Amino acid sequence: MNPSYEIAYDETYASLTKWLSDRGIRRIFLVAGNSAEHLAIGRYLRSREAAGELTIIKFSDYQPNPEIASASAGIRLLKENPCDLLLAIGGGSPMDVAKCIKLYYHADPDKELTAQKGTAADLPFLAIPTTAGSGSEATRFAVVYRDRKKLSITDEKALPDAFLLDPGTLAGLPTYQKKATLLDALCHAVEAYWSVNATRESRGYSEEAIRLIMAQASAYVGEDETARAPMMKAAHLAGQAINIARTTAGHAMCYKLTTGYGLAHGHAASLCVEALWTWMAEVAADNPGQTELTETLRNLSVILTGSESATPADGAAAFRQLVYETLAMERPKIRSTAPEEIRGELDALAEYVNPERLKNHPVKPDQETLNRLYRGIMGLE
Repeated sequence: MNPSYEIAYDETYASLTKWLSDRGIRRIFLVAGNSAEHLAIGRYLRSREAAGELTIIKFSDYQPNPEIASASAGIRLLKENPCDLLLAIGGGSPMDVAKCIKLYYHADPDKELTAQKGTAADLPFLAIPTTAGSGSEATRFAVVYRDRKKLSITDEKALPDAFLLDPGTLAGLPTYQKKATLLDALCHAVEAYWSVNATRESRGYSEEAIRLIMAQASAYVGEDETARAPMMKAAHLAGQAINIARTTAGHAMCYKLTTGYGLAHGHAASLCVEALWTWMAEVAADNPGQTELTETLRNLSVILTGSESATPADGAAAFRQLVYETLAMERPKIRSTAPEEIRGELDALAEYVNPERLKNHPVKPDQETLNRLYRGIMGLE
């Protein structure tokens, strides 16, 4: 997994101009929403296009939690308008769509893309994130949906060739989006740290990301401009961590809360990670033989709290305080009222969890445990 090349940020985008010029890039296939047009990077691209220096082919036919069909539409447009560069500007959704466009470019867009192998485009891929959250510019993963069912795609060719971290893109983000994306980055770092696939390198990325997030969270949410660059770096570091260690039960549990209850992804993930951390701290306390789990949670708690004496329970409490008190994130509303209906709703949530993702978790929760965790998340305990 070779790290992507970082294009240095400056307000004139001089480094980006040089990077494009050095590669002879004149035609850009841009995957971005309309909001990108109002950013400085959007104005930069328009000015160069107006000067006849670049041609921009824009694709924005996708929604949050994008369907794989959006990638098919993008592939058709790109084939009709060949370009020198694939550029994604935005959060996780445009990044994921762009990754699929690159991965399946030589596939037949009228057939199931994911069933076709060896179809990636030989096309440079540049990613410019506009949230400090997903870290998608640092990962080989893409998440798309087919008929609202999640498809997790992993391929080395999905890793962008280059990225640019522009803190100016974070200006004007709604407060809820800033909170949710901040928590997404934090959950990536936490889950990568306790993942069974964690390495010394991935834990180094996780630790740096967690410390930055905890130091900057209040300032960032409070519109302090100086917190933007550190938060964007933290999200990128967390992305590097999950690119190695992958996510765990927190992400496996959160997707149905997003698609079924209307929570932003990072919001949903944070509720699940908090519940899991509290449960694992109890498991560690009740099972003295779980030395590796205890040590992992203790180290993670020290990093999160900044206290060398922190216990696994202290870390869980600090995470809980951040989510429910500092950031005031709400719990999802249970849709049922009768006991049997509530049980059915919880069963449906537990059954939706991807068992493959649970394999990355240090203690695999069974169905009964998942039900109990969801009860807590819903505020029923």
